[in-house]
Amino acid sequence: MALSIGLLCAAMQAPAHANEAVSDLIKTLKEKGVLSNEEYGQIKDTLREIKQSEAEAKRGELKPAFKDGIAIESASKDFSIALTGRVHADYRNYLENDGMIADTFEIRRGRIGAKAKFYDRYEVQVIGEFGAGGAALDIAHLDALWWPKLGLRFGQFKMPMGLEELTSSNFIDFQERSLANQLMPGKEIGAMAFGEITKGVNYGVALSNGRGINRAELSDIDATTKQNNAKADKMDVLGRITANFAEILKQKDAVYHAGIALSKGEQAPGDGALSARSQARGVSFFRTAPFDGENFDRTRYGFEAAIARGPVKFQAEHMTANYQGNSKAGVNFDRDINAWYASINWLITGEKYADNYKAGAFGRIRPNTNFQPGSLAEGWGAWEVGLRFAEYDASDFAAANAAGTGRLTTPSATTTTAYTNKAGAWTAGVKWIVNPNTRFLLNYVQTGFDTPITVNDVTSKSEKAVTLRAQFDF
Repeated sequence: MALSIGLLCAAMQAPAHANEAVSDLIKTLKEKGVLSNEEYGQIKDTLREIKQSEAEAKRGELKPAFKDGIAIESASKDFSIALTGRVHADYRNYLENDGMIADTFEIRRGRIGAKAKFYDRYEVQVIGEFGAGGAALDIAHLDALWWPKLGLRFGQFKMPMGLEELTSSNFIDFQERSLANQLMPGKEIGAMAFGEITKGVNYGVALSNGRGINRAELSDIDATTKQNNAKADKMDVLGRITANFAEILKQKDAVYHAGIALSKGEQAPGDGALSARSQARGVSFFRTAPFDGENFDRTRYGFEAAIARGPVKFQAEHMTANYQGNSKAGVNFDRDINAWYASINWLITGEKYADNYKAGAFGRIRPNTNFQPGSLAEGWGAWEVGLRFAEYDASDFAAANAAGTGRLTTPSATTTTAYTNKAGAWTAGVKWIVNPNTRFLLNYVQTGFDTPITVNDVTSKSEKAVTLRAQFDF
């Protein structure tokens, strides 16, 4: 019995990996008759209790971690929580505009949030926006990752549509997204199924309210209109599928991305005024009067492509938004807006775009060497240059259209503001990625309008701007 007590003491003091050796030893002693069956059973039960106790203690331990941000995770990795955030501090200078729009500094985005993961099957993310538009909820969703090829998401999140839209604002190629992106649904409240069908092929299918961020109902129209259109206030159905043929072909240094997306739903007349803004966040060059009559059909579809080989990437998208319905006067309408862009980017310091591509979108670029102010010979970070052309064509929306069918807004007795229905824009950019979390962007944006626009009593056929962003995220 003295021997069994000694073995128990040794087991309690031994590290976890030594418990197996103790188990083997007592088994041998039992076989040789040194330990009775009763003593052997008592020691085995005690060892089992010690092992369970150690596992529970380890599971409860929390350890700090850092990877692109601050995180805490349990030793068992059953639970983790990370603090996330971003600050995009912008400056915009508008050239030769004679007071059409003012130069400005702006906190374009100021976000703070948290992302938690538990039991390796559930993720929760909540982000608040505190930038120029004021405090508001940006993202809040729960993911249930029950099966490898099927995940479920519930809450407010980005709808599955558009390569540029689904690339985080932290990692987009230029300071602002393109004119084509203004036709994308963006963040809405809904539910989505998503996953990887097979290696390199990803999908997303969603249902949403179809009214934009933080909007659960038709809050901006009068009660009578809301009541008249309650039956037709249906959800949007959205879907996107992409394939990276380089991944399918096992070409690790390349991306051959292609995708299609579709969104279909109905829109209430009170939500029917359309608008578009220049890529430099300058003037709103396009605006319509609202549709009237009954709710109308809204269909959006897009095609996207990206080819990246090493440090060079070509990317393009085309979007169409179609609006069909009947005005209050009984006039049928069927109107399209078409927009597209094409861009080329070059990481002149040699980083590879394939390294930051995953699940149908591009992510964080990590410099080969981070910028080191104290030893410049060791690293200057990553440098990227890019050029993009984009076009927005809403020619179907003319000033001569019948009332309530998509009429371009024109000057009136109370305003001299004049809009156009077509624009094209060039953007040239330089990006300095100091380290994975810090970057600076300098863009020159020139937008040409098909017909002159008038804003603040100034008429012009173009807008030229130089923009700068200082950015940090974690």
